[in-house]
Amino acid sequence: MFVLDMSKYTKPKFEEKDLGPNPFLNSLIVPVNKVESADRFKQDGSEWYKSGYDYDAAEYCKVFSNAKNRQMMVTLSPRAKDLFLWIIYEAEKSKDHLWLNKDRYMDESGVKALNTYRMALKELIVRGLIVKTVVSGVIFLNPHFFYNGNRIKSFPDNVKVR
Repeated sequence: MFVLDMSKYTKPKFEEKDLGPNPFLNSLIVPVNKVESADRFKQDGSEWYKSGYDYDAAEYCKVFSNAKNRQMMVTLSPRAKDLFLWIIYEAEKSKDHLWLNKDRYMDESGVKALNTYRMALKELIVRGLIVKTVVSGVIFLNPHFFYNGNRIKSFPDNVKVR
């Protein structure tokens, strides 16, 4: 009878304070943009002032994490993972499409054979991470997996409250 060893999937018990300081925080500087709201106010004692918020000024792309996505990603070939990561860095703000500059990708990643690129591209298409558009070299990105921007604002017709 086969018995699954669950002990290797058991998270060790620890307190966050036991970890000590994160060494990466020593040099971390988070650039922010400040936004002051025109219609929101906060009170500090008897003084009222416009409220605002900060947001990260660095470019970013969100990768949506769930077990299904993780399990699919770990089964990609190394070249498909490489191309996918490159696409994440190329994704434009609030766009669900991208011109895939294959020459720059191949130069930057050291891919010499066009067939290697094509196989990685085909794998990402088959797995549903991207799909070709009617315009040559332009792909649609699957916002189920990743998106550079706010999906709620970009796709309001697709919003569903849980």
